Amino acid sequence: MRVDIDVNTLKLGEIEFFEKESGLSFEELAQGKVNTAALIALITIQERRTNPSYSMDDARQIEMGSIEVEMPGKAPSPETAPEGDSSA
Repeated sequence: MRVDIDVNTLKLGEIEFFEKESGLSFEELAQGKVNTAALIALITIQERRTNPSYSMDDARQIEMGSIEVEMPGKAPSPETAPEGDSSA
C-alpha cells in the first residue's frame, strides 16, 4: 500500500483527526515526524477519501512490509507563508 499524503492538501478536520489520533501536532507531521499512531491515522485519512467507512482498525491490519510512505510538499510555517495567508 502506498501512503501518499501531501500535507498541503489536508483539510482542517483531517488535521484535527490526525492530531487527536496520533498525539503529534501538524507542525511535527510537516517536519516529517511519524510514529505508528500517525501512520495509522494517515492511512485512515487517505483511505476515507474514497471509502468513508474505512476505519482505524482496517489500517491496523496492514502489514508493515507492504507500506510505502511518500509525503510530498511541506506545509508553510507562519514565517514563510505568503502575506495575507496567516489571518484566521
